[in-house]
Amino acid sequence: MLSPVTGVSTGMPRSKYTSSARATRTDWKSISPEEFESFCGRLLELNGFTNVVWHGARGGDRGRDLTAKRQVPLLDGVSQSTQWVVQCKRYITGAPSKAELNAWLVACREHKPDYVLFIHTGILTSNVKDWLFSSAKDFPYRLVLWERRELERELTTRRGELIEQFPNLYRGNRPILDLDPIEPSEFSFFVSQFEVRVTAYNCDDEPDAVRKIAAFLEYARHHALNFRTGRAAISNGES
Repeated sequence: MLSPVTGVSTGMPRSKYTSSARATRTDWKSISPEEFESFCGRLLELNGFTNVVWHGARGGDRGRDLTAKRQVPLLDGVSQSTQWVVQCKRYITGAPSKAELNAWLVACREHKPDYVLFIHTGILTSNVKDWLFSSAKDFPYRLVLWERRELERELTTRRGELIEQFPNLYRGNRPILDLDPIEPSEFSFFVSQFEVRVTAYNCDDEPDAVRKIAAFLEYARHHALNFRTGRAAISNGES
């Protein structure tokens, strides 16, 4: 595959050295908390949930914004209908505290679900996440967590099914770039929009690498490149 962008290829393995360089993420301020709950309900439907019910602001006070059902496979050809309680939290900055999460776990018990799902736009620290799943073992249901990364992935992979209903989430939205320095002139990025790893070569510095990746992504969008094969070599007139 050929491109006018020089020094870029995809499909490279991830380096063990990771920095925090990232492009702008989805602007969650562009939708209201109620619209975010609607967005979460739509994601449930797209992921095989049925009987999705929104309980409004009062329902959220009792640990649930949404309830839904989902068939969970047990054996070949055998599945079980399970009841889910879902809490949706749109955080502009930060993430939920342990106290907030514990209060939610306690409130969910009243509804006697099989599963509880916490959807939020932040990312829990490893410490809080370990504590959360450990604490959930004391309750008679299973815990599932969807965070910002899962939501960004859904926005990318289900763009055609979501953009008409939630156009504000796509305005000004750029791919997330997770940067891995490999060598002084070589940088590897994971691009969530295409779910591929892209490596930029012969870079003067990190900003130069970001510029090359941005140029490559613009070319990829314009030419509707397909990355499902997992690899593509990008050069200036050479394959």
